[in-house]
Amino acid sequence: MPILTHWKHYKKDETHMKEFMGKLSVRLAVDEKDKPTVEACSDILQKAVRQRRYLLKKKYFTDIPANQVRTTSPVSSLTDDQWLELVQMWSTAKAKATAAKYRLNHAKVRHHQKTGSRSCIPHLYAYVSAEPLIQYIVSYQKKKKCLPY
Repeated sequence: MPILTHWKHYKKDETHMKEFMGKLSVRLAVDEKDKPTVEACSDILQKAVRQRRYLLKKKYFTDIPANQVRTTSPVSSLTDDQWLELVQMWSTAKAKATAAKYRLNHAKVRHHQKTGSRSCIPHLYAYVSAEPLIQYIVSYQKKKKCLPY
């Protein structure tokens, strides 16, 4: 699975999602036509890609001088062009300012979360069955005014 610079690139080209669903359906009983299942798989793929991009940046880009950053892909799943796109994205002034802001805010955290590294939705998938989960998410999003209705 290639690591692209933005999630919208995965939305434009549906072959990545179909490939992921195909690999997932080999391991698990996944109904590829069920909308909540597709949305959950999309969420899982999005989090996995983001985590992989973060680990690549941490290992091969952060704290490395600009003249020593690799010009070829360090992993076999990325082409050299895709790697250079990621490096260009991380090298922009906007990305560097955002990273500095995140580092500063991260240093201020006093009480870390206790659910592990999972976000809210995968945490709920782990502990709640499907039907109550959907009801809980809808009620939670209504309460937080995340839904348009």
